[in-house]
Amino acid sequence: MYSERPRIGFFDTLLILKLLIINMDGLIISPVADLTGFSHATCQYLMYGAIALSTFFLIQTVVTQFSGKKGSTSASTSIFTSKVEKKIRDKLVLLGPVNSGKTALFNTLLTGQFRETVSSTEVNRTADPMPLYTSTKGENDEPKTLMIEDVPGHYNFRYQMNQALDSARTVIVLVDTKDKNSWPDAADVLYEILDNISALSDGIRVLVACNKHDLTFARSAVEMEREL
Repeated sequence: MYSERPRIGFFDTLLILKLLIINMDGLIISPVADLTGFSHATCQYLMYGAIALSTFFLIQTVVTQFSGKKGSTSASTSIFTSKVEKKIRDKLVLLGPVNSGKTALFNTLLTGQFRETVSSTEVNRTADPMPLYTSTKGENDEPKTLMIEDVPGHYNFRYQMNQALDSARTVIVLVDTKDKNSWPDAADVLYEILDNISALSDGIRVLVACNKHDLTFARSAVEMEREL
């Protein structure tokens, strides 16, 4: 097993230069003067110039390396940030309070048939883009495909709701227009969406669907706009 060779740092180099300057006369200047025939003073000036030039290049090298590392870090950070900010938005997300009709709409979009459902206790999502059944589709129109996610309205699922918003292209917030007690929860969901800066900056579409308006004493869409 090989041991790593010790590295000489910037301050170590300065210390070595300082020791050389202190012992320069006996170690370097006198032998050079005897060898070249130059005067002692001339050799002294040449040696000081060489040390000053070496010190300059040493400082320049250290500054260049530090700037290169900083630039590399900034570039890596910039690349990482751009990857994080670039999100794929390919889902239709259904949100809303408990018993507002999210799961019923989820099944209707997938099957084209309405059926009674119960409150979901887990997130319903399609594994792949699915063809959507819409009343406006013509006979010769190709069915639109989209991934759908239905997030339960329980407060414990707020984390999953924010995760769904990160990949949402369109959000439908369902509101039970008869159940007045659920309206504060619907307002909280809308607040979470409007507080999601990433989703808003990406231009996701948000639709508030007033559900169950056919029931007695249900509020109209205009009244629900004022309530929320």
